[in-house]
Amino acid sequence: TATSADTITQSCEQLLVEAEALTTKELYHDAERKYIAAIALDPKSVVAYEGLGELYFTKKDYDAARATYAHIVKLNERSAAAHARLGAIASASGNLKEAEQDYAKAAELANDLVSSHIDLGVVHHTMEKHEAALENFLKARELEPKNPRVLDLLLATANILGKQALAEE
Repeated sequence: TATSADTITQSCEQLLVEAEALTTKELYHDAERKYIAAIALDPKSVVAYEGLGELYFTKKDYDAARATYAHIVKLNERSAAAHARLGAIASASGNLKEAEQDYAKAAELANDLVSSHIDLGVVHHTMEKHEAALENFLKARELEPKNPRVLDLLLATANILGKQALAEE
């Protein structure tokens, strides 16, 4: 019935509010229990999975975070945010090839999201794929021409590649 669905939705929302408050207080174990309870009520709640994934990422529990975000991708293959977070997890775990794939997927899904291009460019830079990094930083500059981080990364990469005209620009 509509009333029981409404009650479940309200209960789920309340659990999420409580989980976020506990996370802010760094009471991670209690927050995790609230997120899991919300997921038990609504197994398709992407918001609950995102909160849980962020909690695991904050705790540097990268295996649990990866599994959580992978599940979000199963629920919504087109979630650029989930692909970007998988990239961050892979990067933090030192798996640059996987990070490159995840960030590339995020950039493909959200081509207008500056952070996707920056993150992919940084991974390419770390992998010494400087031409690919430059392409990403140029795309990021196109989207946000005055972003100081983008300009710094673009300048550094242009210098590495010996592209003086671009560096001076």
